Amino acid sequence: MSSSKSENSNFSEALKAGVDSLRTEFSPGEKVTGVVSIIDPKAVFLDIGARSEGMIDKEELLDEDGNVTVAEGDTLEAYFAGEDGDDLWLTTKMQGKVDDSKLQNAYNAGIPVEGRVKQEISGGFEVDVGGFRAFCPYSQIALRSGEAEAYIGEQFLFNIIEYEGQGRNIVLSRRELLEKEAEKQKEEAKENLNQGDVVKGTVTKTKDFGAFVDIGGIEGLIPISELAWERTEKTEDVVKEGEEIKVLIREIDWENDRISLSLRQAQADPWLNVTDNYPVGQRLSGTVTKLMPFGAFVQLEPGVEGLLHISKLGQGRHINHPQEVVKEQQEIDVLIEKIDTDERRISLTTPGQKDASEEEDEDVQQYVDNTDENELGSMQDELDKLGL
Repeated sequence: MSSSKSENSNFSEALKAGVDSLRTEFSPGEKVTGVVSIIDPKAVFLDIGARSEGMIDKEELLDEDGNVTVAEGDTLEAYFAGEDGDDLWLTTKMQGKVDDSKLQNAYNAGIPVEGRVKQEISGGFEVDVGGFRAFCPYSQIALRSGEAEAYIGEQFLFNIIEYEGQGRNIVLSRRELLEKEAEKQKEEAKENLNQGDVVKGTVTKTKDFGAFVDIGGIEGLIPISELAWERTEKTEDVVKEGEEIKVLIREIDWENDRISLSLRQAQADPWLNVTDNYPVGQRLSGTVTKLMPFGAFVQLEPGVEGLLHISKLGQGRHINHPQEVVKEQQEIDVLIEKIDTDERRISLTTPGQKDASEEEDEDVQQYVDNTDENELGSMQDELDKLGL
């Protein structure tokens, strides 16, 4: 009996010690870390080591499509916003009408505040934060510079990086939050992205040398040579800014924050069936894509080109440059002469074009046909001497 009382006493003491260790007070704006325990239709509950669970308005944790961005068991950072009876309210940002004390708390605790960009002013932008006039420098509005007009009228989250005079001098940074989010996305990408993966992305910028693509919060580059299987002169001929595409991850260099992508390798390689589609001797129409001193490149289909050598362009007469007989974008008839799949090369010729040995044989036969028998004998002797 005494043993049972002792066990109950130990349990009670342990329970009391556990309850006593739970926090009962938080300061406004204090950063807390908790584990998501419940997600209900209106709020997300966090175990924050207190006598009551912390609550966050579910609206704060929805993405653009209305989906909840956290799951039960996730660890989440938030800020103490206040109490309502036994409820402990947390927030991930400060929004709506605010007063000086709330902004001061946000500045001290690093709570993001919501603001609307009103207009461009000298050195940056005027931003309305809950009725207070704030300033965001050009360098702090985004990770990379862009057109100022793109930000006017938009609602963003900002960090307060300077706060003076009871709200008369407020300086904001959106860049700090974007950098933090980018770092988080980078860490997630390290776990999820692998060389050889095919992923969806959105073209963010086009340059002469290729296209930048957002593949889930981080950017990769498609070199112009990897945009298409066919020859590409301009990036914009293949992709446009804002376009959604599928790309293959060619190379990842996390140390230097470089990801090399390929659009063409995410698509079927036209050379896989080239020998079946273009048997030797086949006659078909192609488009001249490029003229070089040694010949003309002819596209048979996107990604498959053949070379028509200059010696086969003159129809028996000597030419100094292919441009004397063909021009770029011209449709011409060609014959498949030879295919080298290892080197990805196709040699073309033109209908009616013959090798020099074949032309010589025809000349001899024509001469023989036009000569009488007596002359033929003496001529044949001469041909025999020549080995013909």
